[in-house]
Amino acid sequence: MRRTTGPLAPPVVFTGPARADQFAAAMAYCAESRLPVLSARYGRGHATILTPGDVDADSVSRDFAAHGLTLRAEPADIGLLSARERDLLGCFAAGMQMKEAARAMGVTTNTVREYWLRAKRKLGVRSVAQAAALWSLEFGLTEWAFPPAPARAGGRELVTAAGGVACR
Repeated sequence: MRRTTGPLAPPVVFTGPARADQFAAAMAYCAESRLPVLSARYGRGHATILTPGDVDADSVSRDFAAHGLTLRAEPADIGLLSARERDLLGCFAAGMQMKEAARAMGVTTNTVREYWLRAKRKLGVRSVAQAAALWSLEFGLTEWAFPPAPARAGGRELVTAAGGVACR
């Protein structure tokens, strides 16, 4: 596995149809080659593998193909999301459920579901965990902060590397 150099690139999502044995072989390859995997999911004949953006996507795609797994590589870009969709991912990264995020954002759970469906489609992810991992990489999740009097949904705030609070 070759890694590229330069500025931090957005994570890469490898996604496509697969059988369970092909997915298992690809995960074994990732472990053997020490390919960093942020998140991996297999279900209903579909595989999704999320890696850091500094991997050589073409080389990894060729290696996956050698194991019988044809996955297309796409950069996962948080910048494609609207401000409200990014807010929602921040809430998910802080560990909130849909209802808690709706309360924190001041919208209904149906609106949160709509934001989630749009964000999921734009990022090419299939789970909240994958989306939260992307958000954390993009905004530099560093620590959890629990206020003494939990006045917010779940009483959670997320502190970014810049010291700001991403989700209240």
